[in-house]
Amino acid sequence: MPDIVCGDLDSIRDHSLSWCRREGAALVVDGNQNKTDLQKCLKSLRSLAKEWQDGVPTGYKLPQGFSEKDLNAVLVGGIGGRFDHGLAQLHHLYQETQDEYQFKGRIYMINPDSICFLLDKGVNKIYTPLGQGLFRESVGIIPIGRPSYVRTTGLEWNLTGGLTEFGGLLSTSNHIQSYWIEVETSERILFTIELDPPMADIPVNLENMHRYVEEREARRTIEDVPRSSTDSSLVQGAANLKTGP
Repeated sequence: MPDIVCGDLDSIRDHSLSWCRREGAALVVDGNQNKTDLQKCLKSLRSLAKEWQDGVPTGYKLPQGFSEKDLNAVLVGGIGGRFDHGLAQLHHLYQETQDEYQFKGRIYMINPDSICFLLDKGVNKIYTPLGQGLFRESVGIIPIGRPSYVRTTGLEWNLTGGLTEFGGLLSTSNHIQSYWIEVETSERILFTIELDPPMADIPVNLENMHRYVEEREARRTIEDVPRSSTDSSLVQGAANLKTGP
């Protein structure tokens, strides 16, 4: 269930809005047409983190010692739907994390088949365990924004420091060969990894989320399965993905 629904809310359907209100979600209406709904959501998250860090009661329980720099975002259905919307989301992935005055944590975009995020300049080590409910072998390393010199280890077809760019060399449909892979890049670069099929069963938009929850709860009632307040499978892939210097 969403805690907060944020945006201009000009395209949300009445039944979805009613469901959000019924479930107790806070509605944050921002009519700024120069910002997308994703930007407004990230701004709202930053504000909540800053308030909590400054000792302002927010109603949300965060870990002791939490700071804005610890705030990561997982975007479900981040690049699904219209093609221009998907490109805009990738644009914001770069834009919202490019300096200290914007989003300070990492942003992960989860879609039914994959998860993608940015790698920083320099050496990136990525934990990539293969298996049920985690990851499959296919990865892509894509220089969106500007060309990048890339060197890798742990892949079936490693890059050796050459230039990658649109119109030139791209590493897509590469295969993981190790529990850890290393990517050294001269520019920030997009990394994508294929998720295990069960992740594809999770709905990725608000329009069908409430139907999914109601159907799931109905199945649990029939099968007499203990109820849970969270969908752990929704974030399992992200929780098992670690990045570091």
